Amino acid sequence: MVFHGDYEVEFEIYEIPKEEGEWRYRKLGRMPGLNAQEAKNRWIEQNSLTADQVDDIVVLYPLEKD
Repeated sequence: MVFHGDYEVEFEIYEIPKEEGEWRYRKLGRMPGLNAQEAKNRWIEQNSLTADQVDDIVVLYPLEKD
């Protein structure tokens, strides 16, 4: 038996807005991973982000489209 958690999912990577009053997150791309944290770690590693940039990254499970 194979569980869903054994598969990588392509997560969406967003950057938190830095400007005050701005509420729209900027989509940076997609990254596969077994979970959101693994996808974020891969994104950080691939893009050589600084510690400040890491705090501005949000990883979300993509919405399924019909």
